[in-house]
Amino acid sequence: MHDNSVKQQRRWRRKQLAELWGVSDRTVDRMRASGLLGEPRYIGRRVPVWTQQQVDEAERRKPAA
Repeated sequence: MHDNSVKQQRRWRRKQLAELWGVSDRTVDRMRASGLLGEPRYIGRRVPVWTQQQVDEAERRKPAA
């Protein structure tokens, strides 16, 4: 039975985050390396994805442009 009380979270890929924030893919990589974005989960072996919660936390922590 499916529990409707659990909200399914959106998963963000690197290119989607770059478009959301108006930065390059490489900047997203730098955000990850600096610890601002956090470690992703992987789809298969190669496709990193971040949860909506991780994205929200990164937006709160990143400096204003």
